[in-house]
Parts: sequence; structure tokens; C-alpha cells
Amino acid sequence: MNEPSFAVVVAAYNAERTLAATVESVLAQTRAEFELAIVDDGSTDGTLELAESFDDPRVKVFRQENGGTAAARNAGIAGTRAPLVAILDSDDLWLPRYLETMGRLLDGNSGAALGYTDAWVLDDSSGRISRRHAASSVNPPQRPPDDPRELLELLLRGNFVFASATLRRTVVEEVGLFDRRCNECEDYELWLRFAAHGCRFVRSEGPLAIYRNRAGSKSSNELRLLGGVRDCLDVVLSEYELDDDLRAAATRRRAAVNAELTGRLPRIRRRLRGHTRRVMAPYLWRRTPPPEVAGVLRGL
Repeated sequence: MNEPSFAVVVAAYNAERTLAATVESVLAQTRAEFELAIVDDGSTDGTLELAESFDDPRVKVFRQENGGTAAARNAGIAGTRAPLVAILDSDDLWLPRYLETMGRLLDGNSGAALGYTDAWVLDDSSGRISRRHAASSVNPPQRPPDDPRELLELLLRGNFVFASATLRRTVVEEVGLFDRRCNECEDYELWLRFAAHGCRFVRSEGPLAIYRNRAGSKSSNELRLLGGVRDCLDVVLSEYELDDDLRAAATRRRAAVNAELTGRLPRIRRRLRGHTRRVMAPYLWRRTPPPEVAGVLRGL
């Protein structure tokens, strides 16, 4: 078998219901030279048995005591060797050309350390696809800035890099692995750290992933995510080398996040947003999925 070009890392905790579809979306990739590391993070359901049931030599299964997503991803990176590391959550999906596109983007931009995409949003309960992409709420740039300082400044305003990104292993080895102190937003902190180290990013033109919006997932808990962002910004402010303007930007963002967590008015706004989403639901979701998504969803 050819040496793998990609190490796909899937951290899985109690993912028995979603893991099979996630893995099948990897096995269906148009680029086949990958190794797939599934790290069972101390699950108490049938996740481990399901992971071990895949009859494909490219699949590696690791088991660890529950340590959180950052620790599981780090174990997957340590257990693989391919030069490009692609991160995938255990309830999300890839379109078939995800790896092909990431490989082409990074091959064509040798100075870029990270390739990313946006994602279609799948409502897990109804099976409908949102009219908005996963990063729409933070107004992502069509093209990430070439200047790392400008990139870092934009990222401090909001995370527009969907979690399923592809990283150069050499850069990960240089800047470090996922930070376990930021276990709710460990991906965001790593993107910020990449930018702070002068790395460039590249972005695909269209969404190549599907984010499964489901009750009980880590990303569905707004307050939990806000707490994770605050933890992440604490690390940035205490450990990053920032000029005065960037430090001020990080401080402002942390203050805004803290206000969202503790203020009465933000709580009212969250309730109003929830009410608005319920009222607008018929207009926010597509009646039928886009053709490029329908094939991936057919097996769910």
C-alpha cells in the first residue's frame, strides 16, 4: 500500500449513533491514500466495538481513558505519520472530494499551514439542511488574509474556521498540539496559535463538510461554548506575544464574551434569538438538500 498522504483523526466519545456515517464519509473519499485514526475517549456505549468493526486496513483504533477532545485528537496525531492531518468530529461528515480539495489547496500553496472549508448544517432531528452555512454567523472572509497579523486580528473577532481543517504535520510539531486547557474550543485556540506563529491559511471555495446540529452535542450548548472561548482568550492574553493593538482586540473580545455569559441583557437576547429561530424555522431550512449533499445523507 502507498504511504498515506493524510492522517484523518476522529475523536469519539459515546458516538455509537453517529460514528458509522462519519467513517463511511471518510472511506468514500476520492483520495484513498489516508490512514484513519479513531480515538475512543473512554466511551461508555458501543463506540469502541463499532470502531473496531470496520474491515479496512487504513483504519486504526485507539482507546484511552476519558480525557476530552483535545487529548483524544492529540493521541490520534501521535498514532499516525502522514504529512497532512485532517480533523473530523465523530458526528460530522465529509463530501467525497474533501481530501482531494484540501490536498490540491495545500500542494498549490506551499506556504500555507492550514486548509479549511465551511460546512452545510444538517438538523439532526428533521434531516433538513440549513440555508446558511456553519460559519455564516461570523461573516467569514471569502479569502483569508495573506498577512498573518491581519489573519490573527480577524480570528480574534470570531472563529470562522470550521473544526474540520487540514494541518501540515511539520507545523503542528513546531507550534504544538491541541491545548487541553481549552477543551471546549481547542480547535479555535490552535487556529489562533497558528496565526500568531505567522502561518497562512487557505480556504476552499465551497463547503466540503456537513455539520450535524444535534441536541446534546458540545457545539449545541451556547453557554458552554462561550465559556470555552473565554478560556481560550485567557490563554491568548497570558501566553501569546501580542502587540498593543492585538492585545486590546483580544481584551475587548474577552470582555464581550464574559458579558454574554454573565449579563442579564444577553440572557434576554438569547431567549429572543431562540424564539425567532422557532418562528422562522420554515424559512431557514431547505425543503430538499442540495444535490452534492443528498448522496452523503442517503446512508443516514
